[in-house]
Order: sequence, then C-alpha cells, then structure tokens
Amino acid sequence: MARPNKETLAALERARAAWPGLALDESEFLAWLELRTAGAKEINVEDLWLVRACELNLPKALSLFERQALKPALAGLPERIRADVGQRVLQRLFTGADPKIRQYRGRGRLARWLHVVALRESRTERQQAERETVPDDLSRLAGAISASGTSGLERALHKQAQGVLARALEALGPDERSLLARHFLGGETHQALANELGIPRSTVAYRLTRLTQRVLESTRSGLRELGLTPSQLESLLGAMRSQVELTFSILRGS
Repeated sequence: MARPNKETLAALERARAAWPGLALDESEFLAWLELRTAGAKEINVEDLWLVRACELNLPKALSLFERQALKPALAGLPERIRADVGQRVLQRLFTGADPKIRQYRGRGRLARWLHVVALRESRTERQQAERETVPDDLSRLAGAISASGTSGLERALHKQAQGVLARALEALGPDERSLLARHFLGGETHQALANELGIPRSTVAYRLTRLTQRVLESTRSGLRELGLTPSQLESLLGAMRSQVELTFSILRGS
C-alpha cells in the first residue's frame, strides 16, 4: 500500500478527533479503506472510521452509530414508526451473511446514506404487512387443544398439548401476549389497535403475523416432542377449531 498522502493523513486526524473513544490500528484501517473504496477520491473518512469500529465490534461503537448516524437518518420519518424502522435497519446493516453496511463506501455522509436505507426499509415493511393477513391457524390450533375432541387421540393428548401451547405463549413478552389477546380474544381489528397504539395498521398486521408464526412454530415443535408420528400430528392439527377462550386464558392475565 502506498504511503498515505497529506490529504489522507489530515482525514485520519479528523477521524480520530471525531471519534476519540474509538481507537483503530491506522495501518489496518488504511488497508481496509483502500479495499472498501477501491481507491476512490473524495470519500468521508470520518464516517468510515465509525463504520469500521462497528464492524470490529469495538465498545461503544454501535451506540455511537445509533446516536450520531442512525438517529439523524430517521428524523425525517413519522415518529410512530422510527423505532421499528430503526431496528430493521440495524438488523439489515449488521446481521446476515452479507450485512448491508458493506455497501457504504464513504461517498457522501453516512447519515444521508442511512436515510435512503431507512426509507426503503419502511416501504418494504409496509408492503409486506399489507400483503400478509394474520392466519387463523393460531386460533384453530388453540381450539383443537382446548376442545375435548372427538377422537381418542385428541382426548389423550388434551392436557399435554394444552401445556405445549401455554409454554409457547408464556415465552412471549407481556406486550406481545396482550396484543394477541386483544385481537384473538377481544376481537379488536388491526385498525382499532393501530389507532390506540399510535402506529400504522400495517405495523399491527406485521406484528400479529410474526407473533402467530412464532407461537405456531414453538407449538408444533413441542407437539413433535410428545412423540407423535407425522400422521398423528397431522390428525391433531387438522382437527383445529376456533374455540380460543380456554387455551388463551393465559393471555387474560398479561
């Protein structure tokens, strides 16, 4: 790697001054910088210094990233969706096989780049939620477990299966259980919940869908652990009915 020129040295000095608590090995950073930017000129070294610190999981790096870069990027979004979109952006940026943060190459300010990412994530969330409808599998599963059943299999597994669902529900947070209870037991619509919670209807639909899937996956896994054969499992799941009052009684206490 070529010896850094005066401009690069000055940029490194600005980066150190901008993030005094984030110490990086300068030689390693310069090598990373060259690979990341492909030798491009007019790059924002200060913001790339913060990005590299986050990628290396340096203490306080991510909290600084959230306060100094992500928070300004979310400022233009409606307040009611900022927290949700912010979490989605962080997940996209720093998790998975190909974290999106690798796409930032210092051309322009980091906050501006993040604002574009946040806008895309908010649109993606809204479109996904609008496409999805909360399936009635959860209420049908609860009904099958709570009902006395007409087959010997259902009667024999009644208490065990009810316990499986109860554990799946108990694993949720109080707010999550409350949301499920209000929708499935109280019959509150997506719009009614959205109005009271101050969030978009699409966000309510998205959360209910995700919670439903989590409970179903946990319950199905628990039922398999009871030693059911595939045909027995399908028989029990196929007998689902919509009597949710008994099995969701746990929710009333949230």
